[in-house]
Amino acid sequence: MKSHYFRSIQFKVTLAFFLSVVILSGLGVGAIAVALILQQDIEPLRAISLQSDAVVEHAQRLATLLIWSAAALMIAGVIVALIAARHLITVVCGGLHRQTAKFGEMASFLDFSKRTASPRKDEFGTSARAFDGFLQRVEDVVVSVVHATGSVAMATRDIAAGNVDLSIRTEQQAASLERTAQSMHGLTVTIRRNSDDALRANTLADAAATQALSGSKAMQTMSDTIARLAQSSKQISEITVLIDGIAFQTNILALNASVEAARAGAQGRGFAVVASEVRNLAQHSSTAAKEIKALIDASAGMVQDGLRQTQEVRTMVNQVQQSISAVSEIVGAMSASSVEQRHDIEKIGAAITQMDQTTQQNAALVEQVAATAQLLEEQAGRLEHTVSAFKVSDLVIAS
Repeated sequence: MKSHYFRSIQFKVTLAFFLSVVILSGLGVGAIAVALILQQDIEPLRAISLQSDAVVEHAQRLATLLIWSAAALMIAGVIVALIAARHLITVVCGGLHRQTAKFGEMASFLDFSKRTASPRKDEFGTSARAFDGFLQRVEDVVVSVVHATGSVAMATRDIAAGNVDLSIRTEQQAASLERTAQSMHGLTVTIRRNSDDALRANTLADAAATQALSGSKAMQTMSDTIARLAQSSKQISEITVLIDGIAFQTNILALNASVEAARAGAQGRGFAVVASEVRNLAQHSSTAAKEIKALIDASAGMVQDGLRQTQEVRTMVNQVQQSISAVSEIVGAMSASSVEQRHDIEKIGAAITQMDQTTQQNAALVEQVAATAQLLEEQAGRLEHTVSAFKVSDLVIAS
């Protein structure tokens, strides 16, 4: 494009040269035409004044001189035009060729540290200095791009390394969350089983408390029965004592009757036999009453022991009932706590499952970002390699 531009300028200069030649040639032709017109004017004068030969001769000499002057002027114009065109071509094309060579060198090596440094004061010098200013701005931009490219490449490498590290840690966290989710699932199953066991234990404890209450009532009934039995034994013992007293008194009466029969002699002999039989019966009654009393006393002792043992068993049953009631309350509280824990664990399991899904999504996103960062690092490396083709001054880069 630059060579085409320079050829266009050279063509325009050559065209200007030929136009100047044509203009100067036109001036010469005009002079010749004027001379011819003057010569045509001389003919009428010659016809009008044949006597004015001197005037005619003078006009002819003047026309001839004008023709030669026009020819000389045309030749001089052509020479001046040639010299001016050569000088113009030398000045314009020489400067353009130098600028073209300078631009070609800059384009070939992408060296923005070069300057035209033209000392000329004309338009070419002004254009060269303006182009030097443009090169300075381009060099500043290239330096900024070089610095920015280096920073971007370094930051991209750091981001890529950080994303790789983050990807590894995210994968580890995802695996840990997955294991935690599995553990929470097992814990949920265990707590659900414990909750069910606690409910069954609560039911059994309630049943045991009911049975203990029934046993306590039965022991109370048996205790009352034994108490009545003890009361009956006491009454029988009292009756036996009464019988023993009656037998004792009967024995005394029989003894008195025997004494009286002995005093009566033969008349009281039958009465003595009856008294003896009564005394023997009284003795047997007394012996039987004593045996009955001994048996009743033994039975009363056993009844008292049974009553005492019944009281102890009743006390123990009451304590067992209280313990079973306390255990039932504790098991009920444990069952309620197990249900709450199961609900909480299920919520925690759901939250951990959601966290696991989110972590899996984050891991996929981090892998995608890591791949993007790696691609960006490659692009930054290519850009840095591309920008390194530009040459700028070392002083500008150091600053």
